[in-house]
Amino acid sequence: MSKVDLLEIKGVQLCSAKVVIDPRGTFTKFYEQGVRPQGGFDPYITSLMTASNNDSGTIRGLHFQVPPFEEEKVIICLHGKILDVIVDLRSDSPTRGDWASIQLSSDEPQSLCLPMGIAHGYQTLTPETTVFYALTSEFNQENAYSLHYADTDLNIPWPLPARQVSAKDATGISLSRALLLLKGHDGSGS
Repeated sequence: MSKVDLLEIKGVQLCSAKVVIDPRGTFTKFYEQGVRPQGGFDPYITSLMTASNNDSGTIRGLHFQVPPFEEEKVIICLHGKILDVIVDLRSDSPTRGDWASIQLSSDEPQSLCLPMGIAHGYQTLTPETTVFYALTSEFNQENAYSLHYADTDLNIPWPLPARQVSAKDATGISLSRALLLLKGHDGSGS
């Protein structure tokens, strides 16, 4: 599979935050349902969370859930800098199996909005990095998977050596296995 431009993946949106600075400090609006360039996402957010990462080189992901637990995601780097990577797993997408990446940084406040059917992960480029997530589906252990970050079918050139990786992510599945797994959920076979 190949790397594509982030916005070639249908439904992916990258939006600059609205920042207001006054004598009190800074107010930053990352997401507003009605003002998204391509329309909003599901307004029913089920989870809000942050991930703090101590070391640069930490890899989290590439995570996804199979139906009926697929999720839309909004990702924001609150502190530090990350290389955010997504993989399109949707059977009806022209970019199925392709991946894209973008650097997100607290120095340039943006939100990355992902539709259902996208695997997501990142590598920290600075120490003491914090990433915020908003998700539209609850976590379901039996339907949650991780693509292996070093899968040779993806061939993602992570900028730093992998320093910290969870056991789940270190034993993630291949892209080909993920696509077969999802085929059983799209009505086209088992």
